[in-house]
Amino acid sequence: MGGASSGTFTIDSSSKVGVLNGTVAIIPFLKAPGKIQGYTVGQIADISEFLDGWLQMRVKSTIPYTNFKVGFSAPGVPHKRVYAKGGFKADLTIQGSGWQIVSVPFSSFSWDWSTYTGECTTTDPDGQTHQCCDKDHPEACPTAKFLSTIDGLQIWAEGKVGDIHLEIEWFGVTMEEAPTVATEAGNAGLPKEFDTCSDIIQPNLRFNMSTFTQGQYFPDESLAVSVCCDKRMETLAEPQFLYESPTVELFTVLNKTTGVTTFYDSVCGVPVFRAPINRTMAEFEADTKEHGWPSFRDGEVVTENVVTHKDTGYVISSCNTHLGSYLPDAVGIPRWCIDLSCISGSPSK
Repeated sequence: MGGASSGTFTIDSSSKVGVLNGTVAIIPFLKAPGKIQGYTVGQIADISEFLDGWLQMRVKSTIPYTNFKVGFSAPGVPHKRVYAKGGFKADLTIQGSGWQIVSVPFSSFSWDWSTYTGECTTTDPDGQTHQCCDKDHPEACPTAKFLSTIDGLQIWAEGKVGDIHLEIEWFGVTMEEAPTVATEAGNAGLPKEFDTCSDIIQPNLRFNMSTFTQGQYFPDESLAVSVCCDKRMETLAEPQFLYESPTVELFTVLNKTTGVTTFYDSVCGVPVFRAPINRTMAEFEADTKEHGWPSFRDGEVVTENVVTHKDTGYVISSCNTHLGSYLPDAVGIPRWCIDLSCISGSPSK
């Protein structure tokens, strides 16, 4: 709006997640923040039976921003501006930076909002007044008719200057009473007080590591959750020689084109190790086989993303994933012995 703010809305080709990315800036002639918007186009299913329910979405905002709104449009929705298309809008509250399910009651949506600020119960600079949907102004509320003909969904960032990076996995509706924000639990099966990771373990880990669905000591959590995120497991490791398992066979799938494979954190997807560097693949494999876990040397550690605590031997990533142990070899040369479970992620975008 006003040529000051900028943004993009894209669909990630691999994860199929929608991404609203950009910056809300001051509009010079209004001396007020502008807006950016991502939206869908096309008729969706009739959801008129959910008029007394909630619109839900699974989202993640990796940059703190407090002025998100969610909206939907339908034919015939009233509006007060010439050339404007009518639509309903409500506040969208996102807490923290992890994935969460946000629930917004349809009773909080109003079509009578300001095109200057996105707010209702306000007066514009030109004197136009607006009212929110409530018991005194039911005319501003959604009706079953509009929920039966929705032709677009929107996510807005407006009214506050700031950078935006919002990921949207899905939209849905529910009739179950729900809190305004239902933040997802951490890693499945892991009590929150023992979860040291910054987010949940990625689904579909590389090298078939997601197929190990039970931990060694805590069967309610997967092996990767146990080894990489459970504080109770920090002195332990995945089974020795797991990398040779028939469903893994690590050294049969490593990068044979360039000869170097990059390993990514299983939670946040940052690169943590690259191997082999300054040695052959055979030497990397022999070193790994000698110890029983993927074993890395100086030059193969992505030091900006890996923290090595030489006093305890713990090796942690920059997003607090427990990666393995620092165990110098028999002659004292540095060596990082790492759990494959924790370095099998896909790269972050």
